[in-house]
Amino acid sequence: MEKKKRSFLAMFASIAIVLGLVFMASSAQATSFDLDTEFSGAQEPEGAGPWLNASFVDDGAGTVTLTMSDLNLTDNEFVGSWYFNVDTSVLPSDLQITHVGGVQGSVATTDLNNDSDSTNNNAQFKADGDGFFDIRFDWANGEFGAGDTSVYEISCGSCMLTASSFDFMSEPGGNNGTYNTAAHVQGIGINDQDSGWIGNTVIPEPSTYLLLGSGMLGLAFWRKRRSNR
Repeated sequence: MEKKKRSFLAMFASIAIVLGLVFMASSAQATSFDLDTEFSGAQEPEGAGPWLNASFVDDGAGTVTLTMSDLNLTDNEFVGSWYFNVDTSVLPSDLQITHVGGVQGSVATTDLNNDSDSTNNNAQFKADGDGFFDIRFDWANGEFGAGDTSVYEISCGSCMLTASSFDFMSEPGGNNGTYNTAAHVQGIGINDQDSGWIGNTVIPEPSTYLLLGSGMLGLAFWRKRRSNR
């Protein structure tokens, strides 16, 4: 009887460890978007996609760091503007967005959420060929080009943000999409005179599932060993 009790306690402790690992993994969230689709019908960038990446990472206390990275644009191609969405419960104009690294651009937010008032799309930011977004970053011609990054810290005095707060789709605009994020790439093609709009593919974060799966496999192996004794 005592042997069975010790066995049960050991199994319970193992489950608690697995759940603890899952909790720690989920408490530090990251949301990442690869931009690899030209959706406006114009010319796509010359290199192979994905061309850009946007990554949101939790900093704690409701603050998120956004890193925008050029993955594979050519020397003459550059990002003119980049659009994002935020949770429908958050008013975009309440966000505090501060440049902390890389190339600095200008940033603007709307006074309404992309899903909160579909009758007032004129107050939102439209990505050509897609839909309406909440947040817009802009850079001067040629400023955010090959190999560059642009990093911003985002907080909200009236709300608690996480990386998943930015995993929301644009409001449909009557054409292609919708997307979590979109960017206008310029300087494409012969004489660098063309441009195109690119959207994202979502990259799932596998860490939580890997930890849970590893833990369950470990428990199964432990139980098998116990049964063979």
